[in-house]
Amino acid sequence: MKKLFFVAGGTGGHIFPAISLGQWIEEREMKNVKIEYICGSRPLEWEIFSQNNIAPTVLPIEGSPLGVLKAGKVIRRLGSLFSAFLQSVSLIREDRPDVCVLFGGYVSFPPMLACLLHRIPLVIHEQNSVAGKVTRLAKKFGIPVLSGWQECRPLEKDQFNYVGIPIRKFKKVDRIEAWGKLYTGVDFPKGAIVGVLSGSLTSSPLFKTICELASAPDLKNVTFLVVGGKGRCPDINTLIAVERQWDMSIIYSVVDAVIARAGASTLSELMVLNIPSLIVPWRGASDGHQVRNAVLFEKETMGNFVWDEQASVFELKHHLIDCVSKVDNGTKLDERSQRGFEDRSCERIWDVLISLMRRESL
Repeated sequence: MKKLFFVAGGTGGHIFPAISLGQWIEEREMKNVKIEYICGSRPLEWEIFSQNNIAPTVLPIEGSPLGVLKAGKVIRRLGSLFSAFLQSVSLIREDRPDVCVLFGGYVSFPPMLACLLHRIPLVIHEQNSVAGKVTRLAKKFGIPVLSGWQECRPLEKDQFNYVGIPIRKFKKVDRIEAWGKLYTGVDFPKGAIVGVLSGSLTSSPLFKTICELASAPDLKNVTFLVVGGKGRCPDINTLIAVERQWDMSIIYSVVDAVIARAGASTLSELMVLNIPSLIVPWRGASDGHQVRNAVLFEKETMGNFVWDEQASVFELKHHLIDCVSKVDNGTKLDERSQRGFEDRSCERIWDVLISLMRRESL
Protein backbone atom coordinates (compact mmCIF):
# COMPACT_ATOMS: atom_id res chain seq x y z
CA MET A 1 0.00 0.00 0.00
CA LYS A 2 1.23 3.48 -0.91
CA LYS A 3 1.25 6.17 1.77
CA LEU A 4 0.70 9.84 0.91
CA PHE A 5 1.01 12.93 3.08
CA PHE A 6 -1.28 15.81 2.07
CA VAL A 7 -0.21 19.05 3.79
CA ALA A 8 -2.97 21.69 3.58
CA GLY A 9 -4.00 24.39 6.02
CA GLY A 10 -4.47 28.05 6.74
CA THR A 11 -7.57 28.66 4.61
CA GLY A 12 -10.21 26.72 2.74
CA GLY A 13 -8.51 27.74 -0.50
CA HIS A 14 -5.63 25.40 0.38
CA ILE A 15 -7.68 22.73 2.14
CA PHE A 16 -10.59 22.09 -0.25
CA PRO A 17 -8.37 21.15 -3.24
CA ALA A 18 -6.48 18.70 -1.00
CA ILE A 19 -9.69 17.06 0.22
CA SER A 20 -11.13 16.94 -3.31
CA LEU A 21 -8.00 15.28 -4.69
CA GLY A 22 -7.86 12.86 -1.77
CA GLN A 23 -11.47 11.81 -2.24
CA TRP A 24 -10.88 11.31 -5.97
CA ILE A 25 -7.85 9.10 -5.30
CA GLU A 26 -9.55 7.06 -2.59
CA GLU A 27 -12.58 6.39 -4.80
CA ARG A 28 -10.28 4.78 -7.37
CA GLU A 29 -7.40 3.42 -5.31
CA MET A 30 -9.05 2.68 -1.97
CA LYS A 31 -7.18 -0.58 -1.32
CA ASN A 32 -3.85 0.65 -2.60
CA VAL A 33 -3.45 4.15 -1.12
CA LYS A 34 -3.58 5.63 2.37
CA ILE A 35 -3.69 9.42 2.75
CA GLU A 36 -2.73 11.27 5.90
CA TYR A 37 -3.83 14.91 6.04
CA ILE A 38 -1.68 17.42 7.91
CA CYS A 39 -2.87 20.93 8.81
CA GLY A 40 -2.23 23.86 11.16
CA SER A 41 -3.93 24.65 14.45
CA ARG A 42 -6.48 27.27 13.41
CA PRO A 43 -10.00 26.21 14.47
CA LEU A 44 -11.27 26.79 10.92
CA GLU A 45 -8.89 24.15 9.58
CA TRP A 46 -10.13 21.48 11.95
CA GLU A 47 -13.73 22.50 11.25
CA ILE A 48 -13.33 22.05 7.49
CA PHE A 49 -11.71 18.65 7.83
CA SER A 50 -14.22 17.42 10.41
CA GLN A 51 -17.11 18.46 8.15
CA ASN A 52 -15.60 16.06 5.60
CA ASN A 53 -15.17 13.25 8.15
CA ILE A 54 -11.38 13.59 8.15
CA ALA A 55 -9.23 13.61 11.29
CA PRO A 56 -6.01 15.40 10.28
CA THR A 57 -2.70 15.51 12.09
CA VAL A 58 -2.51 19.01 13.56
CA LEU A 59 0.80 20.88 13.63
CA PRO A 60 1.21 23.56 16.35
CA ILE A 61 1.28 26.42 13.88
CA GLU A 62 -1.34 29.09 13.20
CA GLY A 63 0.42 31.75 11.16
CA SER A 64 3.55 32.92 9.41
CA PRO A 65 6.08 35.10 11.26
CA LEU A 66 6.57 37.15 8.09
CA GLY A 67 4.88 40.55 8.08
CA VAL A 68 4.20 40.45 11.83
CA LEU A 69 5.18 43.70 13.59
CA LYS A 70 5.13 42.67 17.26
CA ALA A 71 8.41 41.06 18.37
CA GLY A 72 6.72 38.77 20.88
CA LYS A 73 4.36 37.39 18.25
CA VAL A 74 7.23 36.86 15.80
CA ILE A 75 9.15 34.87 18.43
CA ARG A 76 6.10 32.74 19.24
CA ARG A 77 5.46 31.96 15.60
CA LEU A 78 9.11 31.10 14.97
CA GLY A 79 8.92 28.77 17.94
CA SER A 80 5.78 27.15 16.56
CA LEU A 81 7.49 26.66 13.19
CA PHE A 82 10.33 24.82 14.90
CA SER A 83 7.89 22.69 16.91
CA ALA A 84 5.98 21.90 13.72
CA PHE A 85 9.25 20.88 12.05
CA LEU A 86 10.11 18.49 14.90
CA GLN A 87 6.61 17.00 14.79
CA SER A 88 6.91 16.56 11.00
CA VAL A 89 10.22 14.73 11.47
CA SER A 90 8.57 12.47 14.04
CA LEU A 91 5.67 11.71 11.68
CA ILE A 92 8.04 10.73 8.88
CA ARG A 93 10.07 8.44 11.14
CA GLU A 94 6.93 6.76 12.46
CA ASP A 95 5.23 6.25 9.11
CA ARG A 96 7.42 7.14 6.14
CA PRO A 97 5.32 8.34 3.18
CA ASP A 98 6.00 7.46 -0.43
CA VAL A 99 5.18 11.02 -1.53
CA CYS A 100 4.31 14.26 0.27
CA VAL A 101 1.98 16.70 -1.51
CA LEU A 102 2.16 20.30 -0.31
CA PHE A 103 -0.77 22.62 -0.99
CA GLY A 104 1.10 25.84 -0.28
CA GLY A 105 1.01 28.43 2.47
CA TYR A 106 2.99 28.65 5.70
CA VAL A 107 1.70 25.26 6.93
CA SER A 108 3.67 23.57 4.13
CA PHE A 109 7.04 24.95 5.25
CA PRO A 110 7.92 22.68 8.23
CA PRO A 111 6.86 19.39 6.52
CA MET A 112 8.74 20.47 3.38
CA LEU A 113 11.98 20.85 5.33
CA ALA A 114 11.42 17.56 7.15
CA CYS A 115 10.78 15.70 3.88
CA LEU A 116 13.86 17.22 2.26
CA LEU A 117 15.92 16.11 5.26
CA HIS A 118 14.64 12.53 4.92
CA ARG A 119 14.70 12.45 1.12
CA ILE A 120 10.94 12.02 0.76
CA PRO A 121 9.68 12.81 -2.77
CA LEU A 122 7.79 16.11 -2.78
CA VAL A 123 5.47 18.02 -5.05
CA ILE A 124 3.72 21.34 -4.38
CA HIS A 125 0.38 22.45 -5.79
CA GLU A 126 0.00 26.22 -6.19
CA GLN A 127 -3.65 27.27 -6.44
CA ASN A 128 -2.97 30.91 -7.28
CA SER A 129 -1.64 32.44 -10.48
CA VAL A 130 1.14 34.09 -8.45
CA ALA A 131 3.42 31.67 -6.64
CA GLY A 132 3.49 32.11 -2.87
CA LYS A 133 6.66 32.33 -0.81
CA VAL A 134 6.75 28.62 0.06
CA THR A 135 6.12 27.68 -3.57
CA ARG A 136 8.98 29.88 -4.76
CA LEU A 137 11.26 28.39 -2.12
CA ALA A 138 10.16 24.88 -3.08
CA LYS A 139 11.13 25.58 -6.67
CA LYS A 140 14.63 26.61 -5.54
CA PHE A 141 14.93 23.25 -3.79
CA GLY A 142 14.04 21.51 -7.06
CA ILE A 143 10.56 20.45 -5.95
CA PRO A 144 8.11 20.06 -8.88
CA VAL A 145 5.49 22.83 -8.97
CA LEU A 146 1.95 22.04 -10.13
CA SER A 147 -0.10 25.11 -11.01
CA GLY A 148 -3.83 25.69 -10.90
CA TRP A 149 -3.54 28.21 -13.73
CA GLN A 150 -1.66 28.34 -17.01
CA GLU A 151 0.38 31.08 -15.39
CA CYS A 152 2.37 30.95 -12.15
CA ARG A 153 4.26 34.21 -11.77
CA PRO A 154 7.19 34.78 -11.49
CA LEU A 155 7.97 31.25 -12.73
CA GLU A 156 8.58 30.68 -16.42
CA LYS A 157 6.38 28.30 -18.41
CA ASP A 158 8.98 25.54 -18.25
CA GLN A 159 9.28 25.84 -14.45
CA PHE A 160 5.83 24.52 -13.56
CA ASN A 161 3.26 22.01 -14.75
CA TYR A 162 -0.30 23.23 -15.34
CA VAL A 163 -2.80 20.79 -13.83
CA GLY A 164 -5.82 22.87 -12.75
CA ILE A 165 -7.49 22.97 -9.34
CA PRO A 166 -9.47 20.04 -7.90
CA ILE A 167 -12.89 21.28 -6.82
CA ARG A 168 -15.55 20.00 -4.46
CA LYS A 169 -18.42 17.83 -5.66
CA PHE A 170 -21.76 19.57 -6.06
CA LYS A 171 -25.24 18.20 -6.54
CA LYS A 172 -28.04 20.13 -8.16
CA VAL A 173 -30.88 20.84 -5.74
CA ASP A 174 -34.33 22.16 -6.61
CA ARG A 175 -34.13 25.93 -6.12
CA ILE A 176 -37.14 26.28 -3.84
CA GLU A 177 -36.03 23.26 -1.81
CA ALA A 178 -32.52 24.70 -1.54
CA TRP A 179 -33.89 28.07 -0.43
CA GLY A 180 -35.84 26.36 2.33
CA LYS A 181 -32.67 24.68 3.61
CA LEU A 182 -31.08 28.09 4.13
CA TYR A 183 -33.67 28.94 6.83
CA THR A 184 -33.83 32.60 5.86
CA GLY A 185 -37.35 33.09 7.21
CA VAL A 186 -38.20 34.77 3.91
CA ASP A 187 -40.33 33.43 1.05
CA PHE A 188 -38.53 32.40 -2.12
CA PRO A 189 -37.76 35.63 -4.03
CA LYS A 190 -39.52 36.37 -7.30
CA GLY A 191 -36.58 38.24 -8.79
CA ALA A 192 -32.94 37.32 -9.36
CA ILE A 193 -30.80 36.07 -6.47
CA VAL A 194 -27.19 37.26 -6.28
CA GLY A 195 -24.89 35.34 -3.96
CA VAL A 196 -22.17 37.34 -2.18
CA LEU A 197 -19.26 35.01 -1.37
CA SER A 198 -16.92 37.07 0.75
CA GLY A 199 -17.12 35.76 4.30
CA SER A 200 -17.94 38.19 7.08
CA LEU A 201 -18.44 41.61 5.50
CA THR A 202 -19.55 43.68 8.47
CA SER A 203 -16.50 45.95 8.59
CA SER A 204 -15.34 45.85 4.99
CA PRO A 205 -15.84 48.51 2.32
CA LEU A 206 -17.36 45.80 0.14
CA PHE A 207 -20.24 45.37 2.57
CA LYS A 208 -21.08 49.06 2.23
CA THR A 209 -20.99 48.63 -1.53
CA ILE A 210 -23.42 45.70 -1.35
CA CYS A 211 -25.74 47.81 0.83
CA GLU A 212 -25.59 50.59 -1.75
CA LEU A 213 -26.44 48.16 -4.54
CA ALA A 214 -29.29 46.63 -2.56
CA SER A 215 -30.82 50.08 -1.99
CA ALA A 216 -30.64 51.10 -5.67
CA PRO A 217 -34.14 51.54 -7.19
CA ASP A 218 -33.21 49.69 -10.39
CA LEU A 219 -32.11 46.65 -8.33
CA LYS A 220 -35.13 46.60 -6.02
CA ASN A 221 -36.21 43.18 -7.35
CA VAL A 222 -32.78 41.60 -6.79
CA THR A 223 -32.13 39.67 -3.58
CA PHE A 224 -28.56 39.71 -2.23
CA LEU A 225 -27.66 36.53 -0.34
CA VAL A 226 -24.56 37.18 1.79
CA VAL A 227 -22.95 33.83 2.61
CA GLY A 228 -21.06 33.80 5.91
CA GLY A 229 -21.85 37.44 6.55
CA LYS A 230 -23.41 38.96 9.63
CA GLY A 231 -23.98 42.51 8.51
CA ARG A 232 -27.35 44.20 8.02
CA CYS A 233 -28.43 47.17 5.99
CA PRO A 234 -31.15 49.13 7.79
CA ASP A 235 -34.54 49.05 6.07
CA ILE A 236 -33.34 46.86 3.19
CA ASN A 237 -35.31 43.63 3.02
CA THR A 238 -33.57 42.33 -0.08
CA LEU A 239 -30.22 41.80 1.67
CA ILE A 240 -30.16 38.51 3.57
CA ALA A 241 -27.21 37.05 5.48
CA VAL A 242 -26.88 33.30 6.00
CA GLU A 243 -24.32 31.29 7.92
CA ARG A 244 -21.23 29.81 6.29
CA GLN A 245 -22.19 26.82 4.15
CA TRP A 246 -19.89 23.81 3.93
CA ASP A 247 -22.06 22.19 1.26
CA MET A 248 -22.11 24.87 -1.42
CA SER A 249 -24.51 22.81 -3.54
CA ILE A 250 -27.37 24.66 -1.86
CA ILE A 251 -25.94 28.11 -2.58
CA TYR A 252 -24.92 27.33 -6.16
CA SER A 253 -28.37 25.83 -6.85
CA VAL A 254 -30.13 28.96 -5.59
CA VAL A 255 -28.14 31.85 -7.04
CA ASP A 256 -28.53 33.38 -10.49
CA ALA A 257 -25.24 35.24 -10.26
CA VAL A 258 -22.39 35.75 -7.81
CA ILE A 259 -20.30 38.60 -6.43
CA ALA A 260 -17.09 37.11 -5.04
CA ARG A 261 -13.52 37.74 -4.03
CA ALA A 262 -10.83 36.23 -6.24
CA GLY A 263 -9.68 33.23 -4.25
CA ALA A 264 -8.44 30.61 -6.70
CA SER A 265 -10.64 27.74 -5.50
CA THR A 266 -13.79 29.86 -5.60
CA LEU A 267 -12.99 31.08 -9.12
CA SER A 268 -12.44 27.50 -10.29
CA GLU A 269 -15.84 26.48 -8.95
CA LEU A 270 -17.59 29.43 -10.58
CA MET A 271 -15.79 28.78 -13.83
CA VAL A 272 -16.72 25.13 -14.12
CA LEU A 273 -20.30 25.61 -12.89
CA ASN A 274 -20.76 28.41 -15.41
CA ILE A 275 -22.31 30.84 -12.93
CA PRO A 276 -22.35 34.51 -14.08
CA SER A 277 -19.90 36.30 -11.82
CA LEU A 278 -18.73 39.75 -10.79
CA ILE A 279 -15.31 39.44 -9.18
CA VAL A 280 -13.97 41.95 -6.64
CA PRO A 281 -10.32 41.05 -5.92
CA TRP A 282 -8.95 41.87 -2.50
CA ARG A 283 -5.92 44.08 -3.08
CA GLY A 284 -4.48 43.18 0.31
CA ALA A 285 -3.85 39.58 -0.74
CA SER A 286 -0.19 38.54 -0.60
CA ASP A 287 1.82 39.33 -3.74
CA GLY A 288 -1.34 40.71 -5.38
CA HIS A 289 -2.43 37.19 -6.29
CA GLN A 290 -6.18 37.92 -6.16
CA VAL A 291 -5.86 40.70 -8.73
CA ARG A 292 -3.99 38.39 -11.10
CA ASN A 293 -6.40 35.51 -10.45
CA ALA A 294 -9.27 37.81 -11.39
CA VAL A 295 -7.59 38.98 -14.59
CA LEU A 296 -7.06 35.39 -15.75
CA PHE A 297 -10.59 34.40 -14.73
CA GLU A 298 -12.07 37.21 -16.82
CA LYS A 299 -9.83 36.23 -19.72
CA GLU A 300 -10.73 32.53 -19.61
CA THR A 301 -14.49 32.99 -19.20
CA MET A 302 -17.13 34.89 -21.15
CA GLY A 303 -19.51 37.50 -19.78
CA ASN A 304 -17.88 37.85 -16.37
CA PHE A 305 -16.56 41.12 -14.98
CA VAL A 306 -13.80 42.22 -12.60
CA TRP A 307 -14.43 45.34 -10.50
CA ASP A 308 -11.84 47.36 -8.60
CA GLU A 309 -13.17 48.63 -5.25
CA GLN A 310 -11.58 52.00 -5.99
CA ALA A 311 -13.69 52.37 -9.14
CA SER A 312 -17.21 53.78 -9.41
CA VAL A 313 -20.03 51.74 -7.88
CA PHE A 314 -22.11 52.79 -10.89
CA GLU A 315 -19.86 50.63 -13.05
CA LEU A 316 -20.44 47.60 -10.82
CA LYS A 317 -24.19 48.22 -10.78
CA HIS A 318 -24.29 48.51 -14.57
CA HIS A 319 -22.59 45.14 -15.00
CA LEU A 320 -24.75 43.53 -12.33
CA ILE A 321 -27.93 44.67 -14.08
CA ASP A 322 -26.57 43.31 -17.35
CA CYS A 323 -25.58 40.07 -15.64
CA VAL A 324 -28.95 39.27 -14.06
CA SER A 325 -30.82 40.25 -17.22
CA LYS A 326 -29.08 37.44 -19.11
CA VAL A 327 -29.60 34.72 -16.52
CA ASP A 328 -30.44 31.29 -17.87
CA ASN A 329 -31.47 29.02 -15.02
CA GLY A 330 -30.77 25.95 -17.11
CA THR A 331 -27.03 26.57 -17.15
CA LYS A 332 -26.47 26.39 -13.38
CA LEU A 333 -24.73 23.49 -11.72
CA ASP A 334 -24.11 21.35 -14.77
CA GLU A 335 -22.80 18.17 -13.13
CA ARG A 336 -21.45 16.83 -16.41
CA SER A 337 -19.18 19.80 -17.03
CA GLN A 338 -18.09 19.73 -13.39
CA ARG A 339 -17.16 16.05 -13.54
CA GLY A 340 -15.10 16.57 -16.67
CA PHE A 341 -13.16 19.47 -15.19
CA GLU A 342 -12.54 17.74 -11.88
CA ASP A 343 -11.41 14.50 -13.47
CA ARG A 344 -8.87 16.27 -15.63
CA SER A 345 -7.24 18.19 -12.77
CA CYS A 346 -7.17 15.20 -10.44
CA GLU A 347 -5.94 12.86 -13.14
CA ARG A 348 -3.12 15.21 -14.06
CA ILE A 349 -1.97 15.45 -10.46
CA TRP A 350 -2.31 11.69 -9.93
CA ASP A 351 -0.19 11.02 -13.01
CA VAL A 352 2.58 13.15 -11.49
CA LEU A 353 2.33 11.31 -8.16
CA ILE A 354 2.44 7.92 -9.87
CA SER A 355 5.53 9.01 -11.78
CA LEU A 356 7.26 10.12 -8.56
CA MET A 357 6.42 6.86 -6.78
CA ARG A 358 7.65 4.75 -9.69
CA ARG A 359 10.87 6.72 -9.87
CA GLU A 360 11.41 6.22 -6.14
CA SER A 361 10.92 2.46 -6.42
CA LEU A 362 13.62 2.06 -9.09
